[in-house]
Amino acid sequence: PMHGMKGHGIIAWDGEAKAYKQAWTDSMAPMMVMSTGAWEGDTLVLRSEGTMMGKAYKERDTFSGMGPEGFTLTVEMSMDGGPFQKALTLLQHRLPDPPKPAAK
Repeated sequence: PMHGMKGHGIIAWDGEAKAYKQAWTDSMAPMMVMSTGAWEGDTLVLRSEGTMMGKAYKERDTFSGMGPEGFTLTVEMSMDGGPFQKALTLLQHRLPDPPKPAAK
């Protein structure tokens, strides 16, 4: 059901808060999600909470398999205090470098 979803996120280290912060928005809902997190072993885990369609939610975003060629993002959500359930998994791959222009 999320085929064609488009999104954009920025993750940065907040030295004052000593935590990673993420701002995320996508075509699924007209909102900005702000997350905070830290490394847990070899995964980066960001957490957020708020309201969506009038209901309270919590979200956990887990970035795993981080490497030069990409990573996996697993998003889990809890709606109205219910158990966390996997909402989606995104496999991120580095795009190949564009070809260099031919020398003239």
